[in-house]
Amino acid sequence: MFSSDKSSSVDISFYHWKNSYQLDNTQLKQAHAKHIYIKFLDIAYSDKLEVIATRFIKPAPANAIPVVYIDNQVLKHGLVDKLYHLIKQKINPAKYTQLQLDCDWSLMTKTRYFTLLRRLKRDYGELSATIRLHQIKYFKKTGVPPVSKGVLMYYNMSNIQDITIKNYILDVDTAKKYHVNFEQYPLPLDLALPLYSQVRVIRQHKVVTVLSDKILDQSQLKPLTDNKFEVIQAHYLQSNYLYKNDILVIDQVTQDDLLTAAKGLRLLIQPKEIIFYDFNHAKNFTYETLESIAHLFN
Repeated sequence: MFSSDKSSSVDISFYHWKNSYQLDNTQLKQAHAKHIYIKFLDIAYSDKLEVIATRFIKPAPANAIPVVYIDNQVLKHGLVDKLYHLIKQKINPAKYTQLQLDCDWSLMTKTRYFTLLRRLKRDYGELSATIRLHQIKYFKKTGVPPVSKGVLMYYNMSNIQDITIKNYILDVDTAKKYHVNFEQYPLPLDLALPLYSQVRVIRQHKVVTVLSDKILDQSQLKPLTDNKFEVIQAHYLQSNYLYKNDILVIDQVTQDDLLTAAKGLRLLIQPKEIIFYDFNHAKNFTYETLESIAHLFN
């Protein structure tokens, strides 16, 4: 999986996005992970506030940085005070001096979200926030979060319902349209890059679901392109029923994709850390591959 020699001056870290944590320290040591960014809380809103707290089968390591995901719908209902106390209760500032928030805020929720960040910044020594490409291009409108640094999420930048996109995870052509205002953006930026794969299920010209695993039953499919298949016999896959004539599109990231993305970004940002999403999929890449990505920013 990884080499034993580390020479890149840009730190390599990973996200851990499962609802249970059971990595051992040997795995992290082999990966040379500067930090492991663990999703501690997943906060959403349906009819009420819904909170999924990660279950720790093994304790978080010393280099763990907690991440809190907040769906934008939560902020539409206010709840800033409730969110603030919930986060402090679940993630002790005395134990974790660093914290990251992941939220794709909107113009409607910007004031509430930034208020929450200001309050949390008083309690945690270093507070970071995820940043999307559109929030840089239009930062004078979307605002700049009051945090120590941002992490540019360089994936999923397209419209999921655009069925003409060959690779939704890492659509470099779409990304280039947002390579604007980086020189004016006032927040230091680290970088998050994807390692995972998925399958989009297209039915009657609409994406109806996304499957988390690219393993397909080829005997029931007809290849259309190198990453697109037509269902020729209805069947179940990952507990999802696929109908005849459904189209399956595999989105996956290769070393060349990552290198292309990094080359397009290295004149725009100077990250001190690259966080790969996520540790579970790092096994598909050698450490030398990931190091070569980081090396481009030296």
